[in-house]
Amino acid sequence: METMTVWKDRNNISYFELSKQGELLTAIEMSAITKAEIKYNDLYYNSDDYPTAFDWITLESESKLIVKFGLIDLGDNLSKDRKAELIIYDAVNTDGVVWNQFTMIIKIDAEVF
Repeated sequence: METMTVWKDRNNISYFELSKQGELLTAIEMSAITKAEIKYNDLYYNSDDYPTAFDWITLESESKLIVKFGLIDLGDNLSKDRKAELIIYDAVNTDGVVWNQFTMIIKIDAEVF
């Protein structure tokens, strides 16, 4: 499981390379995405609530989803339970597909949660 460090309230940008069965998604498949979501500590942060934080169009030719965690209000939802999930939605998968599981470490300046 990969690890991602997120600095709370900073302008961090994270990139997720999207592939299925070992093949990168095509630009057409990327443009078919209707919603992206991060589940962290049993709460959901998605492109409906934070439309400027999720971008799957700018780097669609590279099969990359951009997530700007600094634009997402994580509030006090900080925990040592660091497991997170990336969930992707499209017209066929309206309940979403867990695309990736990763460890998310949230830092506030010198503190680590």
